[in-house]
Amino acid sequence: MNQTAACAGDGDALHQMRIALMRLRTLVSFFSPLVSDLEWDRLKQELRWLNGYLGAARDMDVLMIRLEANADCVPEAAALAKARSRTWTHSHRRVTQALKSQRHQRLIRNLSLWIENGGQTTTTAKHRAEPIAAYSARRLSRWHRKLLKKSRRLEHMSTEKLHRLRIATKKLRYAIEFFGPLFSPKHPARQKAILKYLRKAQESLGSLNDAERARSLTASFQDSSHIVAPLEQKRAAVSDGGKHTKRLIDAAAAAYRKMAQTKPFWT
Repeated sequence: MNQTAACAGDGDALHQMRIALMRLRTLVSFFSPLVSDLEWDRLKQELRWLNGYLGAARDMDVLMIRLEANADCVPEAAALAKARSRTWTHSHRRVTQALKSQRHQRLIRNLSLWIENGGQTTTTAKHRAEPIAAYSARRLSRWHRKLLKKSRRLEHMSTEKLHRLRIATKKLRYAIEFFGPLFSPKHPARQKAILKYLRKAQESLGSLNDAERARSLTASFQDSSHIVAPLEQKRAAVSDGGKHTKRLIDAAAAAYRKMAQTKPFWT
């Protein structure tokens, strides 16, 4: 259903497809110590190919929303509006072509077969016999510990490091949503709190990422149309600059600090 809607230009459906891909990759990554599979390596490359098209279209959807929200108070040059509309159309056309391609059909077929077959394992029977709760507790602890370490000194991080931190935050959140029911009867309040802090951090870092992508796209439109955007339009696309960025960084940092102060529910 999402595929059909995405081909018709539905931004929400496209976004849901990206989330589904991320959840799948998180699930496989969570069990990566148990699986060593060349087929999955090939599938990952194909998923990156697909996500590239979905991501480009999603970036344009977000930019359109940001600018349209300020359309009444921000003037826009006709050449820039034309370049933006042309890029949006092109990005969604490429999504439709990718989703209707034989390459995508092969990807879905091979992915389904890989899941049904369970991949190939190089682990011992002893490791495979470990209870799922014990395995999940170890993996959640590792991901949790690494995320807290990565989240230190956010104000000094590059855009790329912030992006990687956002991805790691998503992965831990999705993993907890997958496997939290194994532990939540013991400490439901802890689980709820940690998920809340992960969502807050993800939202703040997501807003930073959206602003950075909007800044890059706006610059590309200026280059293609050979016209300088009004200052007001730049601000509408990329937020109000340094003060807004600082607020988002501070909000994410506060969320990570609070998460660090919350005892894990899986221990």
